[in-house]
Amino acid sequence: MEIKTRNFGTIEIEDDQILTFEDGIPGFEKLNKFALINDKKDYPFAFLQCVSDGDISLTIINPYDLIKDYSFEVDDTLIENLGQIKENNLAIYVVVVIPDNIEKITANLKAPIIINIEAKKGIQVALRNDNYQIKHPVFNELLACLSTEEEEIC
Repeated sequence: MEIKTRNFGTIEIEDDQILTFEDGIPGFEKLNKFALINDKKDYPFAFLQCVSDGDISLTIINPYDLIKDYSFEVDDTLIENLGQIKENNLAIYVVVVIPDNIEKITANLKAPIIINIEAKKGIQVALRNDNYQIKHPVFNELLACLSTEEEEIC
């Protein structure tokens, strides 16, 4: 499928790239099909590109690339629609906001995106604890991640 996007121009999306978010993503509740664009040239960033609205794209990152001990618990009922979650079919991302001043980059650690890669389903959940912030500054963690990329630590 070919889609026109604001950020990437016209791109080809394969069916196996399309994830279903049954309830949308907070802020985009009516949009439920997103393509996961995860190109090594953009590392450590990836993107969730809305399939039906080319103007909507979220920049995401694997939080474990930034914070090694990032952890959270969610109620099983929140993720039961994703299908059986196993270590080898689970992907976790968080949305990042990259302002003009890159030093002010933040990640929403309070609302991880949980994806069952096999089932092609995802959900963004709001954590009920105060361990993480919606706008967690991550510039220093990002620098550390990028500086160790060649050593394959992050």
